[in-house]
Amino acid sequence: MHYLGKYGSEASRREYDRLIAEFVANGRQPFRDPDEVLIESLIVRFMDYAVKEQNYCDGTKKRIAAILRLFNDLYGKTMVSQFSPRSRLLVYRIV
Repeated sequence: MHYLGKYGSEASRREYDRLIAEFVANGRQPFRDPDEVLIESLIVRFMDYAVKEQNYCDGTKKRIAAILRLFNDLYGKTMVSQFSPRSRLLVYRIV
């Protein structure tokens, strides 16, 4: 359930439209609690964004992809809610 605002208001209609657009953009999958999202899902979403919305050069895209592959190997199956700054992360310099 989602609170959209005061019934019949312009703000509630905009929020409804936003939620429906998000639902459709997510492949008509049900909304998930952010605590149930896996790191690998965020990586996929970020890569989609980076490829479509950013004008990175090919070298930058390759470096980002390499770093995210390592990150996914280490934490891909971890819930976002379980990841914190205290999580151990091996840092590699990828050239």
